[in-house]
Amino acid sequence: MSTADSASSEYVLGSSPRELARLGLQARILDGFSEAFLRNVGIGLGMHVLDVGYGAGDLTFLVADLVGPSGRVVGVDSSSDAVSAARARSKKAGLTHVEFIQADLSTGSLQLPERAFDALVGRLVLYVFKDPVSVVHNFRPLDIQLKTPRFK
Repeated sequence: MSTADSASSEYVLGSSPRELARLGLQARILDGFSEAFLRNVGIGLGMHVLDVGYGAGDLTFLVADLVGPSGRVVGVDSSSDAVSAARARSKKAGLTHVEFIQADLSTGSLQLPERAFDALVGRLVLYVFKDPVSVVHNFRPLDIQLKTPRFK
């Protein structure tokens, strides 16, 4: 099923070990830019951050480094394979302030932990949805109070 033909969040490239490895390579290319951007918009120590559509979890782990152990990062992805792979990586790294959950981002029925989030992040995720605006609207009930970005 093609993502263009579906309102679901099915990632057309799948979540095989080969695809997760490809996402890891892509992350290594983008991480420097992503880290600079996240720092400039104020992601930092102690924050609680929601990462949507994390794939292999690379952005989640980058954010976890930025928020440190006093913060928390919750990743949401629709793929059970991605959840399993990211949880295994988190456990291997000994990260206790990172959580990965499986949920369909295209619906308004996300069951998220009862925590306030300071920020919502996602990298290369919205393009896979037929209606990305509705996906963004699904996160409105979180009432994330973002600080004014500090662009340099």
